[in-house]
Amino acid sequence: MLLPDDRASDTWIKRPNDAPLFGGRPAIERMLSGQVSDLFVVRQYLDAQRGGWA
Repeated sequence: MLLPDDRASDTWIKRPNDAPLFGGRPAIERMLSGQVSDLFVVRQYLDAQRGGWA
């Protein structure tokens, strides 16, 4: 939904992200930090970006 281009959506997770949540690091680093709650935080971020619940 957010990135209809398959290539962009496949690479988004690995690209540096300037959103405060990520601090310039890729989303995958946040999700692999070892805290299950980080998966939820990234999911909330994506939901908010698409206009869903936050």
